[in-house]
Amino acid sequence: MLQIPENLVADYVQELHGIGRYEDACKKLTSSSTGGADRERTHNAFVDRFCASVCRSGYLVLDNKERLKPVSNELLARLGDGRLAILDVPCGSGAGLLGLLSLIASLRVHGSLPRLPLTIDVTAGDFSATARSLYHNMLLRAVPWLEEQGVRIRWTTHAWDAADQFSTSAIVDQWLNNSPDCEDFVVLVSAFSDAAANNFSKFERSFQHITERIHNRSSAFVWIEPDWKKSWRFFDAIEPFFDKLLNLFRGTKRLSDNFRWHHPLNENDCDGKILVVRHESLRGAS
Repeated sequence: MLQIPENLVADYVQELHGIGRYEDACKKLTSSSTGGADRERTHNAFVDRFCASVCRSGYLVLDNKERLKPVSNELLARLGDGRLAILDVPCGSGAGLLGLLSLIASLRVHGSLPRLPLTIDVTAGDFSATARSLYHNMLLRAVPWLEEQGVRIRWTTHAWDAADQFSTSAIVDQWLNNSPDCEDFVVLVSAFSDAAANNFSKFERSFQHITERIHNRSSAFVWIEPDWKKSWRFFDAIEPFFDKLLNLFRGTKRLSDNFRWHHPLNENDCDGKILVVRHESLRGAS
């Protein structure tokens, strides 16, 4: 049973109180909200989906049944020590990134990972200003307990329109310029299939641009989705896009697994599903 680390739960509760939605988050989930540009939809997604998304990305690192290799091994290696630059798009309220980092911190607390110095430079982008505000607040709260475990994190947030290749070029410029001394680069895409299902033709050039810019660096591209039928249909449709990139990257096909997780506020035990849609990795000269 996967548990969300207590420090992250405490941060989540504080932010829920800040937006006046704590009581809503304590109720049993009856619908699955998707984010959006407006404040209400973003807050609904934060209430309804944050915990599930945290557990999904955390499970990718944990991978106790070893069904998500080599992606889990690659992430553990990159999140072990040194300097890492992460492009988090779309960043949402931070669940994808915080799921990874809180699990790493928890493994360090329990002595399962060495407490080596790790510095992470994050460039985060999202269409929603409300989501970017939640993201900043959640990461700001996480700084003390991450630093206790030797993890130093710095971040910037940017307005990012996945359908605008110039917006994508600008955020990638920021990412690379902000991380001149980083040894590894990771592109993290989490829970984007809802928005992309009917619009990927508009987004394709942006993702192609991102991969082109890091093709000669030590880098990884990780796309995490809930393992829903809709997600599988979506990635069946965009598989040709990834196939076109094989001359730049090598990587795994889709991996999936099921797990159980405990909701810290409504005390329900839940079924979790993860689909690691694509993992691209190239050890190149930076």
